[in-house]
Amino acid sequence: MAARDQIKDALSAWAQQRQGVHYALVSREGQPVASKLPNAVHEETFAIMCATMLGAAATVNNELRGDEPEFMTVKSSAFETFLSGVTKDMLVVLVVPSTAARGEAVEFLRSLQKLH
Repeated sequence: MAARDQIKDALSAWAQQRQGVHYALVSREGQPVASKLPNAVHEETFAIMCATMLGAAATVNNELRGDEPEFMTVKSSAFETFLSGVTKDMLVVLVVPSTAARGEAVEFLRSLQKLH
């Protein structure tokens, strides 16, 4: 099974086991590959903005002579969004309720990075 399919399956299974979790698998160019997002979210806009955010973080790290970011987060009072490059071509976006265990999301992202 290809890494893309493994990641899609893992995202779906992880989200099904947790209430209020949303996700997107996005190409580094900002094209949506797979997602489970709230109805009001415009998938294409969401995907391109997430790819842009992670790309900007990678540029900042590069300027500081650092490695690519393992992940980045955007936190609000209701939820936390995690963005992480999982292959050279794709990134994952996890949106978890603020009441969720942050460490679980981080460990899950790390497990996805090992699939390729």
